[in-house]
Amino acid sequence: MTVGSVNPAKPAGTVVLTTSVGASVSAKLPDEGDALVITNTTSGVVFVRVGAEAPTAAETDYPVLPNSRALLAAGLYIKFVAVYAPTGATSGTVYATVIDGTQY
Repeated sequence: MTVGSVNPAKPAGTVVLTTSVGASVSAKLPDEGDALVITNTTSGVVFVRVGAEAPTAAETDYPVLPNSRALLAAGLYIKFVAVYAPTGATSGTVYATVIDGTQY
């Protein structure tokens, strides 16, 4: 891929994480891809961490705003995703979709 090029997303699979306030939940990703689209359907901020092993997410990780999406680089070694809903947030559903491509 040429630097600066834009490739449309080709979804490779999605996992559903049900958040619990004050706890980190993790899941194994269904496939490998260039990137990961995190869709936060809750009405609170969630924090996301990815890794080769099952990680534990915390408030020091990547924030995803309520009712929004974020695009994270993934690659071959990203096998797991974890989501943390801090105290004061709301429980709900967060989707992690593995994609090939650079834009969703």
